[in-house]
Amino acid sequence: MNDRQKKIFWTFLGLLLLSQCVSVVVSFPASSDALRVWVSPKLVKGSQAHLRAVIVGQSDLLHRQGVRYRITLHQGKREQALIEKTVDSNTLDLGFLVPNWEPGPARLIVDAQFESLAQKVSLRLELIDQPELGVQWSEPWRAYAATSPSDPATTRPKRSQALPVEAYPITGWAVRNIELPLILRRKDGSSLRVRPEGEPGLGTVFDTDDFARLTMQQPLHRGRYRIEIANASAQWKAYDLWLHNPPSELQLTATKRAVKPGETTQIVLRSDNRKPHYMLQIYQGGQWERMERVAMDQGRGVFDYRAPDTSGWISIVWASDLVTDSRRKAFVTLRVGNAPYPIGIRGKLTQMSGANAQQARLSRVHPERLQPTLRADTSTFRKAKVEEDRQIRQGYAALVFQGISIAFMSWLGLNILALYISRKRSRKALALEMEEAEVLSGHEFQTLGTILVLLGLLCLLLVIGYLFNHMVWGW
Repeated sequence: MNDRQKKIFWTFLGLLLLSQCVSVVVSFPASSDALRVWVSPKLVKGSQAHLRAVIVGQSDLLHRQGVRYRITLHQGKREQALIEKTVDSNTLDLGFLVPNWEPGPARLIVDAQFESLAQKVSLRLELIDQPELGVQWSEPWRAYAATSPSDPATTRPKRSQALPVEAYPITGWAVRNIELPLILRRKDGSSLRVRPEGEPGLGTVFDTDDFARLTMQQPLHRGRYRIEIANASAQWKAYDLWLHNPPSELQLTATKRAVKPGETTQIVLRSDNRKPHYMLQIYQGGQWERMERVAMDQGRGVFDYRAPDTSGWISIVWASDLVTDSRRKAFVTLRVGNAPYPIGIRGKLTQMSGANAQQARLSRVHPERLQPTLRADTSTFRKAKVEEDRQIRQGYAALVFQGISIAFMSWLGLNILALYISRKRSRKALALEMEEAEVLSGHEFQTLGTILVLLGLLCLLLVIGYLFNHMVWGW
């Protein structure tokens, strides 16, 4: 090759490599900050609702401060601004009044800007006239533990079937390090009295509805409580109660769980964790209504809750976080007025009107959700966008690579043609005159070497194209 051909040759090779490397050079990751929004999917017209928004760093999981939010509610051509401000705290907790618009679909648009990063999500909502029930019936056997006391039973445990009583923990489940208020229901009339194991005295007599209420102290092991039951001959026999005992740290109880509309009841918090306060979620039916901050003193806190003026179910819930499915949760449900019970209650329990029977029935009404609904998480959208951009970049890079390859091979083909013509003329000149042959035989290409170079370059192009088309790039 002469100098000009060498320059062209190396230029083509450089362009081929650059066409593939450019997709890596510009393949920088999108922002690692994710916008998350929690809000109930169905909102009652004219009611109070709650929303939480936060921007979380995916690398350090820290909540960003100084985020500017603009949140609007839309239905058709209607628009209502809910907030537009810069929030200095870690999260935006926004309580707002749902407008009295027509029942039907609506959209909530959340626009968040942190430094140079702007993110926007549009959430589908539905405006309804009446609140959903928001609670469900939990079978009494679900109060027992599965293989591990940390997990609830998913099928009726065999050891619970052998017990002469059914257990109804008033707090929904057993809580560590705190005494457990417990209602027991005898299965037949042979059991007359019951008491915690080791407690002196005559124990507690089962009432006419076959219920008795006890206060159980610390379990022997996680979820394992021991009781003694006496028959008509005053003979006591001990039994194990293996109750569901998740690693919760908070117990919620209400002084009155069935209240009239507008009536006030006390919610008592007890914890073995010396936190200064707890944040409780309050749901009216299935709608997240507000957050309540309760101060704690020596592991105990109290707040007065005023029931709404309409009948329904109220769920007061604590969860250690709103994202992961943590077991650290607590709840209490309140029946306001003549709210209907959820489907699933069977047998005589539906008709019993005694105080213990009512408490047992209310203890098995659980919230449908122990966390608000996470409606948006842009980390998922961001990954999809990065994947889409990567495919587009690879497509353009492959197109450029093919174009340069075709041009390169065409240039090499022209050089071969020139070589062929040159050597043909050399042979012809040699046959005519040796002096002319010396002038025309000076072409630097050699046939065998050229063929080997072309085969090598062709293999190189195929290998480069295969590697770059099948390489999986990181985010």
